[in-house]
Amino acid sequence: SLEENNNLREQLQKFIQQYEVAQKHFENQLKAKDLEAQLADAKFRQAEELLKQASSETEAYRGKMLEIAERENTLREQLSTYSGKFTELQETIGKSNETFVTFKKDSEKMQKRIKSLTKENKELSLKVDRNTTENEQLKKDLLAVRKQKEKMETLCRTLTQERSTLREKLKAAGGDDEPAEPAAEPAAEPAEETEAPAVVAAAGAE
Repeated sequence: SLEENNNLREQLQKFIQQYEVAQKHFENQLKAKDLEAQLADAKFRQAEELLKQASSETEAYRGKMLEIAERENTLREQLSTYSGKFTELQETIGKSNETFVTFKKDSEKMQKRIKSLTKENKELSLKVDRNTTENEQLKKDLLAVRKQKEKMETLCRTLTQERSTLREKLKAAGGDDEPAEPAAEPAAEPAEETEAPAVVAAAGAE
């Protein structure tokens, strides 16, 4: 009858309205989760950049340590040579007092220089250890950001699937009276970082 048709039409209209509200809700949720995924991706990129910088600084410290160690060995060899000469001078008769005093001063200067290099090498070792610890923390942070990003992507796929299921239900219930589906907007690509990370490990700054 006409009354039944009107009732059915009203029920279908209500169902369509409910679907549109639900679809908008899902779209808003999907957009929010997409933004969270983009943020997680940006954090992931930033953590990667920090890790690269920290690794470069560590390699630089190690190179400097090797250079200082080589210089220290060279100076020790020179000191050993001077010590041998000093012994020869003590055993040699007729050498002047002035030569002996000059040699002694040179030896003392060399010892002071070795102590200075030893101290500098120790400080660099401490910096490398501290930098290694920071690298480990950055790796942990990077792993946490990657997991967060994966969770966001999984949630976005779930919401998309739920929206598709709801659309299929509406299609099965309403037939050809289903409203035109709005064109899905493409997901925004994550913005590229244009600035260097604000946090930089300053272990080697002197």
